[in-house]
Amino acid sequence: MEVTLKSRNKRVKRRIEQDHYWYDQVNKVMLHGRGGRMEFVYDPQSRRSIPRLVEHEEWVMDNNYEDIQRWIKTYSEKFGVNVDHDDGRNITLFVNVNALSDLMDDLRHHNIDAEYDHKEMVKERRGA
Repeated sequence: MEVTLKSRNKRVKRRIEQDHYWYDQVNKVMLHGRGGRMEFVYDPQSRRSIPRLVEHEEWVMDNNYEDIQRWIKTYSEKFGVNVDHDDGRNITLFVNVNALSDLMDDLRHHNIDAEYDHKEMVKERRGA
């Protein structure tokens, strides 16, 4: 029986890396740094603000494809599933019809969306 695991969008916190450029007026040079966010700290000895790069995280939208792959790697032996098709976003599995209800319960527990053809399931149950 064929079951399709569908990835969906979710909010994740991701570390931001971006290029920062600033001009040092005292030494007359352009400086470059890579980091999350630039803060300026006042230095009383030189009597000017000095830039400092700090780590920064933001909430961004991403799909849960990595969670699906991790689930398959962990639980494929338990449910006896075989990967039929992987398009980089959704994954289609072959599953024994007798393990379908336990599989769907476990997928719901791990917040993974799954679809299957109910008519195909009924036909395979009658034939099994």
